[in-house]
Amino acid sequence: MRQLWNEFLENPIWLGLLAITAIGVLIMASYVCDAAWRIWHRMLGIRDD
Repeated sequence: MRQLWNEFLENPIWLGLLAITAIGVLIMASYVCDAAWRIWHRMLGIRDD
C-alpha cells in the first residue's frame, strides 16, 4: 500500500488531476451553498438584492 502511495505521489499527472478535482468540488459546493441561501431567503420572504 505504501509503495502504491509513493508511486502515486511521484506521478505529477495524478497530483494535477487531484488538484483540479478538488478545485472543481469547491466551486460546485460554493454554487450549491449560494443557491440554497437564495432559496432559503426567498422562502422566508427576505429581500437581499
